[in-house]
Amino acid sequence: SSNVIVFADPAAETSSLINLIAGEPLAGPCTRPYDSVFQASSYDVYLPDDYDKRHHIKLFETAGLTGQLGVVQYLHALKKLHELICELHRTGGVRLIIFCIRGGRVTAAMQQNYLLFWDALCCRQVPVAFVVTGLENELRMEDWMDVNGDVIRAQGMNYDDHACITTSLNPAHAQRYEESRQKVCEMLIRLGTHHQSFNLEPAQWLEAT
Repeated sequence: SSNVIVFADPAAETSSLINLIAGEPLAGPCTRPYDSVFQASSYDVYLPDDYDKRHHIKLFETAGLTGQLGVVQYLHALKKLHELICELHRTGGVRLIIFCIRGGRVTAAMQQNYLLFWDALCCRQVPVAFVVTGLENELRMEDWMDVNGDVIRAQGMNYDDHACITTSLNPAHAQRYEESRQKVCEMLIRLGTHHQSFNLEPAQWLEAT
């Protein structure tokens, strides 16, 4: 399988993205406290490509930072980081990071979380894809990245691919929802199955982080 880390800006929400990818309600609403950094749930999905080959992708849904951590939260985050690293190592490493953000203003919190996962956890060795949600009312969903892509890169947040989508289950947005699912799944197959995994021994990985 290909391991993909899915994390979100505090304004966004990952469970609806997981369910969009899976095509079924795998992930429930996030009930964990937002200070549980690196606390992860994993979901197995099987996505067909254009040749009807099924790709096994394991999605690791985890929490980013929402602010400064106290001592207790910091120690808890270290424990969860160790657990995540051990599980990623056991299952083959990481092939892709998906950063889920909500359409709106580019913030300093986004940059902080980007660096936490891409730089600290994955040592800049893993491709990054941005998924921008909440765009169902835009005339053209892709316009958001046309306007904000340069702003994101100017903040030091480079990315290999992106998808501007909706995860809204409102029947009025059904066509855009299906278009969004196709976009994200094609991106997952493109980036998540054709790159070598980044993997280290847990002790070395934790030290590098």
